[in-house]
Amino acid sequence: MKILRQPLMYCKETIMNPAANEDLSHIPKDFPAVAATVPGRLKSNAVKYFPELVGRDFALMPLGQKTSSYPMLHFSINAEGVTKGIFVKFAPFADGFNEGLDEYDNLRRMEKALSGKGLPYSSPRPLDFWHDIQALVMEEFYGEPLKDVLFSKNTIGARQATRDYLAGVTGLVGQWLSCYHHAGGLGKEPFDGHFPERAASAIKELKEAGFSGRPLKEAMDAVDTIRTLARDSRANAPIAPAHGDVALDNVLVRDNSVCVLDLSYRKTAPVYEDVAAFSTALETINPYPSSVAWSYQGAKRLKDSFIKAYLGARGLSKDEALMLNGYTLTELMRRCAHHLRSAAATGPLAGGLVGAVVRRKYIRLFSREVESLRRIISA
Repeated sequence: MKILRQPLMYCKETIMNPAANEDLSHIPKDFPAVAATVPGRLKSNAVKYFPELVGRDFALMPLGQKTSSYPMLHFSINAEGVTKGIFVKFAPFADGFNEGLDEYDNLRRMEKALSGKGLPYSSPRPLDFWHDIQALVMEEFYGEPLKDVLFSKNTIGARQATRDYLAGVTGLVGQWLSCYHHAGGLGKEPFDGHFPERAASAIKELKEAGFSGRPLKEAMDAVDTIRTLARDSRANAPIAPAHGDVALDNVLVRDNSVCVLDLSYRKTAPVYEDVAAFSTALETINPYPSSVAWSYQGAKRLKDSFIKAYLGARGLSKDEALMLNGYTLTELMRRCAHHLRSAAATGPLAGGLVGAVVRRKYIRLFSREVESLRRIISA
């Protein structure tokens, strides 16, 4: 077995200048020295990770660093007739959570749930977790970020075949998320026990970002109505281990398949949090707008295809429709606040102009969800 010598690249800034809430005590301060041990570890375990390498001579080649929140080293293993890629991701403790180990456990659970089924959706294959250096080892994954796919294809005047392709892709994300929730085990908790706190936080965030007036009042009234109806009906929300960040950048697209990344969350939450997070991301990806050819109607269709795929053959009961409507409203509030803050950061003049565009788009989305609530109530 040969190790081809190339410089190992690593993200020194992440280690030397951590965020204030990060505890890096389980990542050695001498990170370059730690990174230098990785090739030897991979050499010792390569056959265990890839049994097809048994009896073969192979070469391990460092390929540098992959873009990630944390340092992630990239390697390839090459033998006659066999080429494999490996990522080694270093994830520190943050706020008391062992993100690397949590992601490893979540990936193993999904690997078991998807094994042998040949499905067009997946997550990275976990190979190992090195506890002594807080490193998650995964088989290489690749594809085009869904966000980039949408910006290039979800355009005004897109052909029907393109629209159908995008609907299929977002539908696969819905199927993956449903599988993820079920693999972790579904439970129940009173909807009124969790939703009020989340709604209050979203409303506060939106007010602090400068959003006010009648649209805010209508959205707040809708949230109060949902909370009251849920309390009176004693509705229970389905809960499961949450992904926590089903962002468009965390979905890679390759032909007619998707790979969902960043499974480092370990909390249990109502499933409609994840559903609302992804569905609203689809519709609010272009708030400023950065793409003048963006199709908002197309984004609405993609949202519908995602939710339909998540639900599968079953529909939503009235209580479930209320819950999804409530989490969609609160997620829209949070995203609106984020986009308003981003607009304000561009300066007084540009911020005012961009902020006005953002408000107008979100007022339309708020109004639609308020109208949706009226239809749910009257049904």
